[in-house]
Amino acid sequence: MTDSLTEFFFELTPERVLDAIELEGERCTGRFIVLNSYENRVYQLELEDSSFVVAKFYRPGRWSDDAILDEHDFLLDLHEQEIPVTPPRVLDSGDTLAYTISGAPGDLAISGTTISGTPVNADVGAHSITVTCSDGTASATDSYDLTVTNTDDATTGAVTVSGSAYDDEVLTAVTSALADDDGMGTFAYQWANQD
Repeated sequence: MTDSLTEFFFELTPERVLDAIELEGERCTGRFIVLNSYENRVYQLELEDSSFVVAKFYRPGRWSDDAILDEHDFLLDLHEQEIPVTPPRVLDSGDTLAYTISGAPGDLAISGTTISGTPVNADVGAHSITVTCSDGTASATDSYDLTVTNTDDATTGAVTVSGSAYDDEVLTAVTSALADDDGMGTFAYQWANQD
């Protein structure tokens, strides 16, 4: 499974960009433009009061949190010196985000921002998963389709032979100890003389 932050970054849709801004209590008009950025995703969005905000989504794993905070501090210093830059907004800090997942097959669970688990044969098929993130005041929800594909599970158990291996005796192949999550199908036997 890919890292969930990287997956989110590459699946940024207009709806997700607007949702991210509205999670901070702003109301967007729905009008926005994509700004040039080689590594990140940067958007200028119009708010209902006709003002604008710039939203920057950093490529996961590209920079450390410290590097991003250094950039923000630098931009705030430039802004305080009246150099024309767009300073970062200081948002509520200390909020704890809680993630929940519903509709996931088997033991798939979310911990932090990572969804993990191993689907089993009973989970084969399509599943609609909903992930919700909440800070206790506001929440955002996104849905994903997950298809669990069947793999050919190995048969477990063993065939045993009952009866005596002598002339004119009946030998029986006993298959009751065999199991296969994919189903057993039909059996074919071939007796061979090992002389």
